[in-house]
Amino acid sequence: MKLRIYLADLTHTGVGIATEAFPLNIGLIASYCLKEFGDDVEIELFKFPEDLKESIDRKKPHILACSNYSWNSNLSYFFANYVKSIDKNIVTVFGGTNYPFDEYNQKLFHKKRPDMDIHTFYEGEKAFFNIVDRFISTSDRKKMFENPIPGCQFLDANGNLIKGDSIPRIKVLDTIPSPYASGLLDKFFEQKLTPLVETARGCPFKCNFCNAGDVYFNKVNLFTDEYVEQELTYIAERANKNDIRHVTFADNNFGMIPRDAKTVDLIYSLMNKYEWPKSVTIWTGKNSKERIIDATRLLGETLSVSMSVQSMDPKVLENVSRSNIKLDHYKAIASELSSQGRPQHAEVIVPLPDETFATHITGLSDLIDTDVSNVVSHTIQMLHGTPYADDKSYVKKYGYKTKHRIVPLDFGKYDKKYIFDTEEVGIATNKFSFQEYLEARKFLLIVDLCFNGNTFDILKKYILSRNLKVSDWVK
Repeated sequence: MKLRIYLADLTHTGVGIATEAFPLNIGLIASYCLKEFGDDVEIELFKFPEDLKESIDRKKPHILACSNYSWNSNLSYFFANYVKSIDKNIVTVFGGTNYPFDEYNQKLFHKKRPDMDIHTFYEGEKAFFNIVDRFISTSDRKKMFENPIPGCQFLDANGNLIKGDSIPRIKVLDTIPSPYASGLLDKFFEQKLTPLVETARGCPFKCNFCNAGDVYFNKVNLFTDEYVEQELTYIAERANKNDIRHVTFADNNFGMIPRDAKTVDLIYSLMNKYEWPKSVTIWTGKNSKERIIDATRLLGETLSVSMSVQSMDPKVLENVSRSNIKLDHYKAIASELSSQGRPQHAEVIVPLPDETFATHITGLSDLIDTDVSNVVSHTIQMLHGTPYADDKSYVKKYGYKTKHRIVPLDFGKYDKKYIFDTEEVGIATNKFSFQEYLEARKFLLIVDLCFNGNTFDILKKYILSRNLKVSDWVK
C-alpha cells in the first residue's frame, strides 16, 4: 500500500481568502519527495481548510504535514487535533518559520501542542524526506521515534526533546524538481491564486529582527537560469489562460545578484508575449540600490522598488546589526526613480531597540522629504528565530512590552469551531512608551491619508514650489 501524505499550507477563509499565494513551499517538498520515493508515496496538496477536511473524512492520510506561520499556526494545529481524534497513529508534521531556534523554547513549543508529533528545522525538503524514509523503513510507529531524525525535533515518551542533527543546506537547488513545471500546482491556477516564485535562497544580512538573519541562511544559493526560465514560462502560459495578472517573488534581496537582471529580461519578454505579469511584488536588496534600479529598469511601474531602512538612527541600526546607505545617497536614488515614473516605498519598523519617539518621527520626516512614493511603518513582530521572541534577557534589556493582535483576515469558523491566528508585537520599550506608540500610529495614519498615494499631489507640488517641506505640512 502506498504511503498517503497530505501536505497543507492553509489559509483562513472566514472572510474571503486571507493568503492568496500559491502553496509553493509544500509544492517544493512534494516535488522532492516524489523524486526520491516515486510510486511508494501518493501526495495531495491543500490550501483551503474545507478541501482538507473533506479529503480527511473521505480517506485519512498516514502523514499530515502542515505549514506553521503566524497567520495559520492555530488553523494548522486544529487539523492536527482533528486527525488525531480520528486515528492517533496518523503522524502529524509541522514546518515553517513560526518555531523557536533554541532547544528550551522548542521544548515548550512542543509541550503546548501535544498533537504535533514532529517539527522540521531549517530547510524542509531533506528533513521531510528523512521523516518519510523513517516511516517507510519501520513497520512499527513507536520505532519511528526511537532515534533522532536529522533536521527534525520531537518529544519522546518522557517529554524530553529529541533533536536530530542539523542538515546542510541544499546547494544545488535544481535537485528539487519544479513543482510548477511538473504540474503539481496546476489546480491552484483554477482557484485564481497568485503565483509565488523562488529564484534564490538565503540572505547575506544579519538583521536581528528577521529569522533569515540566522547564520544558517547567510549563503545565497541559486536555481539555475534554465530552471527559472522553464518555471516562469510555464506559469505565464497558464496564468494568461486563467486571468491571473500578478506574481510574487519570495527572494529576500532581489536585484543584488547579477543574474537577477536576466530574470527581469525574462519577465519583460513574458509580459510582451503573454501579457503577464501586469504587476510584480519583489523584496529588493538592502543596499546596492543603483544595481537594483538598473536590474529592474525594464519593469518600470509594474514594480514598486523597496527602499526599506527600518530606522534612520545610527545607534538603533547598530543595535539591530544593520547598516543603511547615507541619506543624501538615498535621496538621489529616490529622485532617480521618481524621474523615471517608477513607484518606490520606504519602510521602517517601530519600536526597535533605543528608538525614541523623537528619532522615529525625525526619521519618517526625512523619508517624506525624499522622492519616495510611500512611507510605511511596521510594528515590530516578535518572531521566533530572533531575540525578540526567544531571548528573555534581550527583551528585558530593552524593556519590551508586547501584545497579541489578530493577523488581518486570519480567522474563521471550521467544523463549528472558531479559530483565530494572532501575532505577538512590541508596543513599548524603555525608550518608547505605549502612549508614544499610539501617537506614532496616529502620525502614520496622516502619512497614509495625505502623503501616500496621489490624492494630494497638486498640493505637495505647490508646497515644494514654495521651498517648504512636505513633512512640515504632514505634521
